[in-house]
Amino acid sequence: MDNGVDRLESTRLRAERLSARHETSLALLLGDPRVGRTLGGVRSAEETRVFLTQHIQQWNENGFGYWAFYDLVSGEFVGRGGLERKSVEGRDEVEVGWAVHPESWNQGIASEIGRLSIDVAFDRLGLTDLVAFTLPDNLPSRRVMEKCGFIDERDIVYKDWQHVLYRIRAGARYRCTSASALHTSTLVRTRRTTSSVNSVVEASPPRSAVRTPSETASSEDS
Repeated sequence: MDNGVDRLESTRLRAERLSARHETSLALLLGDPRVGRTLGGVRSAEETRVFLTQHIQQWNENGFGYWAFYDLVSGEFVGRGGLERKSVEGRDEVEVGWAVHPESWNQGIASEIGRLSIDVAFDRLGLTDLVAFTLPDNLPSRRVMEKCGFIDERDIVYKDWQHVLYRIRAGARYRCTSASALHTSTLVRTRRTTSSVNSVVEASPPRSAVRTPSETASSEDS
């Protein structure tokens, strides 16, 4: 399906639908211990490859997924993020997630990724609500969720660990004053190209090296 969201632009970022060509950038991002601290641990090259093929499959099946994000001026890769279908306590949800390169932390990049993803979900894809969730003590991630207009809904258990789940509904997103600080996003229509990468299901056990329970939501920014 071609819904015109393969490539996006926001105030400071441009985004490309994740594909095999982003593997090297993703490996550097997801292999960084500072990023792995809140995303389930450091990923090996093979685990990054599995992650990538899973998200390529998300695009092929749903017409949306994660994007690779670049600084609009410098062209530098700054992170990945977007939309992902997940089962949360037996309910099908669409989660907004992000991971920002540590060199770009504390610049509002995660908030911009989150808001752009929300705009696409509601304005272009017609989704009615979205979730984001993280560990209770992951305060930077929770701050980003609140900046994006998410409301703390309830505690959940995800992969045997306690999390806090936030939700945003299409009709309520502009109640958050900070959301209006982002300029209207420009969605660049392009023709989708069919990926040649075969789908692989991501393994769920904890990863080696830095181990933490959560793979959700964010690696950090404000």
